Amino acid sequence: MITVTQHGKSAYLIKVSEPELSWLIEYAKGMGMDRCSVLGASFTKGLEHYFNVIREIHAHEKEEPKPDDTEHKEFNKGSCQG
Repeated sequence: MITVTQHGKSAYLIKVSEPELSWLIEYAKGMGMDRCSVLGASFTKGLEHYFNVIREIHAHEKEEPKPDDTEHKEFNKGSCQG
């Protein structure tokens, strides 16, 4: 459960209990972010936005040809060969 309470005009207290706390910690580890950043991201754009970005990057990396997939060049031909 996530509880947000206001303390003053511009201060908020966010209390996160299980299982959400464990989820935030795992999200943070997986994305290389700290817990506060992940928590802030979940309230601004939503965590799904970041997971979609990661999925798009992963899909794009799969589409790119690997060095082994490119055509092989033959170096035994050319003007230097007798």
